[in-house]
Amino acid sequence: MLLLGIHDGHNSSACLFSDGEILFAIQEERLTNIKNFFGLPIKCIKLILKKFNLSPCDIDKVILNGFKVPNPVQVNEMLSSIRSNQKKKFYNIIKQIARNSPIYNLYVNNNKSHRIKQIVKLGFKVSQIDFIEHHLAHASSAYYGSPWWNKNKKVLILTLDGGGDKICSTVSIGENAIINRLHSSPDSNSIGILYSLVTFLLGFVPLEHEYKLMGLAPYASEKNSITSYKTFSSYLCLDSKNKNLTFNRKIIEPISSSYSRLRSDLELQRFDSVCRGLQDFCEDIVVKWIKSSIKETKINTLCLSGGVFMNVKVNKRIMELPEVQELFIFPSCGDETNIFGAVWNNYITYKTERNESIDLKSFGPFYFGSEIKNENVEPALRKLKKELPINYNYREDINDYVGELLGKNEIVARANGKMEFGARALGNRSILADASDLKNIRILNMMVKNRDFWMPFAPAIMSEYEKKYIINKKNIPSPYMILSYDTTSSRNEIIAAIHQADLTARPQIVYKDWNHEYHSIIARYEKITNTGGLLNTSFNLHGFPIVNGINDALWVFKNCGLKFLQLGDYIVEKTI
Repeated sequence: MLLLGIHDGHNSSACLFSDGEILFAIQEERLTNIKNFFGLPIKCIKLILKKFNLSPCDIDKVILNGFKVPNPVQVNEMLSSIRSNQKKKFYNIIKQIARNSPIYNLYVNNNKSHRIKQIVKLGFKVSQIDFIEHHLAHASSAYYGSPWWNKNKKVLILTLDGGGDKICSTVSIGENAIINRLHSSPDSNSIGILYSLVTFLLGFVPLEHEYKLMGLAPYASEKNSITSYKTFSSYLCLDSKNKNLTFNRKIIEPISSSYSRLRSDLELQRFDSVCRGLQDFCEDIVVKWIKSSIKETKINTLCLSGGVFMNVKVNKRIMELPEVQELFIFPSCGDETNIFGAVWNNYITYKTERNESIDLKSFGPFYFGSEIKNENVEPALRKLKKELPINYNYREDINDYVGELLGKNEIVARANGKMEFGARALGNRSILADASDLKNIRILNMMVKNRDFWMPFAPAIMSEYEKKYIINKKNIPSPYMILSYDTTSSRNEIIAAIHQADLTARPQIVYKDWNHEYHSIIARYEKITNTGGLLNTSFNLHGFPIVNGINDALWVFKNCGLKFLQLGDYIVEKTI
């Protein structure tokens, strides 16, 4: 059974699934070099078919994420649209009325027809194409990606994002591989959209830079952010009529149309205090929603997905709740990962309807992308040497050698093995550095990253050293950089990879059986330095996606200040 999962919206992506296993998954941005590419992932689809020697007729089903997706726009178009739509009050009123009338169904059907035509142009038949509701895809990724979907236990599934198919949150119960939805909130009451509008208001790019507000928030005091907090509290609340399981707005207009109101209400409030007020409000309202959901269902095992749960500080508050016993948050849980929920849901529904056994491979390492192969490396390096003064060598001891370079406080970019999926670099497309040296923060920012000065880097910690550096009382696994933790008194050993204001860390715990080579590098570094963690940041230039293959890696290496690059089993060194 071959299934092709497609997300054709913001940060589009595609995956291939066969008989219980994800064979390949990639985001369109990695192939176009346009960060968060918006639209049909044509290059992804063509790559998948070519890589596995398939034709469109070989695919049993093509499952698209969501019944409706916005029309593709570039970043500048999106920003202009937000500005102009806020001035069209009458237009927004008419638009909202239309969304709640039968006219909207016509719009959705027209949107689906257009998307079907695009897929058919690639050689697929209409009969092969199916759709999954947006939040059901989120819920399916969270539930079927968790360790518990086949354990004969009830699981609380929560989804929360800006919106999709007219809703922004759901509360469901998963049991015996079946998802039963209890509650949902309309996207007119979206905490995700509120966060994005404030991101735009502060001069950043919505749907991309929300993490910058989260990173800046700890630098402002709680006292100075009270005014901002109260402002946001006047926009959204939880609905007491249904025991606080849905989000409700206090203002008349939908949250998406509230930009003008926000500008007026937040005028003259300090930017850092606005960030802190927004982050605190977001944490508080989400935590209250989750506590209410646990209270109603009496279920303490949680599975989460949706863009709001990319906020690691929100996740930390959830993890620390006494009511939460077990927690799984799907990695990189924005819309790009709905492709996994789409194929898993289709597969399990198919098997369940036929009363057939379900053989779904356990979800684990997140390396689903293109692979760096040694036979392709040297020809590319010979070509680069004509343009750039470099030395390169193939090394059978590459992991030890990279670990030794890091032990000498050198910074090394690494592109090896299969590319990780999603927003977080998990070692195979990463830049690595000694995390004990604070000077490396400035060096990295000046050399390649150009990050905002307040933004933290993250540590990659060998699983054997987890308890030395982070406080994880519930032993909740953290291999995906989706959770943050308080750090221990040993934090100075990884000080450059933690948040400088609140001393929390967003770690990748590296397991030997998940990524043996990456683990080996850290292990060699540890033998030299007695430190079991490195600074890990994504291998890319600012404003560009994480590198995909050999050519991308060499382009970044050529156009930044990096001196060392591991490319497959080759080490490359600039000689200038």
